[in-house]
Amino acid sequence: MAIGMLIGLAGGTVLGLLFADSFFEATILSMFIGALLGVLFGYPFSLVAVIDGFISGLMGGMMGTMLAVMVPLEHSLPLSQVMLLLLFGTLFIVYLALTSEIKNKVQKPFTLKPVWYFLLVCISFVCIHFMETPGSSPPNKEPHSNHHHAQKITDHLELV
Repeated sequence: MAIGMLIGLAGGTVLGLLFADSFFEATILSMFIGALLGVLFGYPFSLVAVIDGFISGLMGGMMGTMLAVMVPLEHSLPLSQVMLLLLFGTLFIVYLALTSEIKNKVQKPFTLKPVWYFLLVCISFVCIHFMETPGSSPPNKEPHSNHHHAQKITDHLELV
C-alpha cells in the first residue's frame, strides 16, 4: 500500500511537472503507473494487498498530479526533490522491513545487501539534489512596481 501510494504520488508529481499543459493525460498516466506498480508489489502477499496497492496507486497518482499543477513554477524543483526523497526513503525502509521478515535458507547467487542498497539510495539523493528543471530559473526582468496602477487610480480622483 505504501509503495503504490508513494510511487503514484512521486510519479504523478513528476509527470504533472513535465506535462503541465496536458493535465488529463498526466493524471491518467500517473494513475495507471501507480495502480500497476501497487498491484505488482502486492501480488506476492495476498489479494487484499493487491486491492490496497491498486487503490493507493490510483489515489497517489491523482494527488501527485494535482499537487504538481497547483504549485508555482519556481517551487517545482524543490517539490520534485522532496517527492523523490520520500519515495526512495520509503522504498529503503520497506526493503529493510521485508528483508528482516523473510528468512531464506537458500542463498541466491545475486542478493542486494542492505549496504549496497543504502549506497544506491544515497547516490540517488545526491543526483536529486543536483537536478535542474529547464523553466525553474527566474527570468531577468525588473520587479513589477505598483506606482503605475496608483497613478491611474488617482487620475480619476482629480478635483475640479
